[in-house]
Amino acid sequence: MGQLKETPRAAASRRSWWAAPPEGVTCINVDAALFPGERRMGYGVVLRDHNGTIILYVSEGLGGMPQPEMAEALAVRWALTISKEPGVFRAVLTSYCLSLIQRIASRQPDRSSLGTVIADIKSLASDFESCTFKFARRELNVMMLFDQ
Repeated sequence: MGQLKETPRAAASRRSWWAAPPEGVTCINVDAALFPGERRMGYGVVLRDHNGTIILYVSEGLGGMPQPEMAEALAVRWALTISKEPGVFRAVLTSYCLSLIQRIASRQPDRSSLGTVIADIKSLASDFESCTFKFARRELNVMMLFDQ
């Protein structure tokens, strides 16, 4: 496996927008991608501590082509599940999908096709000491490159 390396542009972007969580809180960045030509989707998760140090980064590809909001919801659910392994107890999860963040924050039951996944996300989040969800504009996602 290659070593994770930030591009200079990504590092400059991160410094200009990335707000460190308080000490003891882990920042979980989530992103889903759709590949229509291949009828596949994938998602990636990066966990960082309060210094910005990467704790864990993983990605996974899957067959199928859900709607974009469903793809992001599946990524968030997966991120919360894997975040327990490195001992994350307090987290701030960021996603570029505002409508998903709003659905998670809603106190009303979600009766849409996303409802079951939203319920899973809320249940997983309740297992943490604290878990908050934040929206981040898509252009602020940090681009990472693998050094082969």
